[in-house]
Amino acid sequence: MKRILSLSAVVLITASMLPAQTAGVQAPQPASPQAEPSPPQATESKVKAAKTRPEYAAYQAVVGEKDLAKAETGANEFAARFPDSDLRSILYEQLMQRYGQANNAEKALEMSRKVLALDPDSVPALLTVSSVMAERANETDPDLQQQHEEIMKASSRAIQLIDTGALQLSQYTPEQLNSYKSSAYAAQGTLELAEKNDKAAEESLRKATELNTLNPEPAIWLRLVIALDHQKKYADALAVANRALAISASDPDALKQVTYEQTRLKLLTDTKPAH
Repeated sequence: MKRILSLSAVVLITASMLPAQTAGVQAPQPASPQAEPSPPQATESKVKAAKTRPEYAAYQAVVGEKDLAKAETGANEFAARFPDSDLRSILYEQLMQRYGQANNAEKALEMSRKVLALDPDSVPALLTVSSVMAERANETDPDLQQQHEEIMKASSRAIQLIDTGALQLSQYTPEQLNSYKSSAYAAQGTLELAEKNDKAAEESLRKATELNTLNPEPAIWLRLVIALDHQKKYADALAVANRALAISASDPDALKQVTYEQTRLKLLTDTKPAH
């Protein structure tokens, strides 16, 4: 099956979850003449604190770097210079987002793994790992089982964190949270489809399409069509294809494939079995 879901679709899901530039980062407070201040503590939300002014200044220098390669070098130097900083994972999350916007899947995946090494419960990184890996999975890959385990672990953990309120529910609308969960289920369904597990693919892709009401992704609807088609559920597949066609106008690749599937399924459902 041709891959038609670009990395930018993953970025759209995760970008709003990341701290923008210095947003979500606290600068250290000036020292009181009476006593040494306690270092600002990271809260349960995504707000994290710099422990010293040099750390905060170095952080700002990295996020202000326009050249992406230089920003990555700066982040690595920051991590080496401040090995205990809470801001390391934020810098790598921002690089993950920027590489995603540049449609550089390899680098986005690399940055997401750096984030998870520092913050195993970063939902944006979990979604990026599972989504990018699922998009690239192929049944002929010799390490497909290992990929399967990593994708399922990351996506399932993201769903669990969302369901348990780890994303601070007050910061997100229910529709946003459902969109994030949709991304995780889409990764699972895409993986199952690549592995020719059509029933499992159908279950996950149905959840993905039902949850994402904010920005329905034509590629995910198309994959649900294919999963149903493979199971010879032609009437159901046609109904999904009709819905996919309605949201595919802005995606020429998806539109072409959905139109083909719709035409084919109409022929199959119009053909009556002989008695």
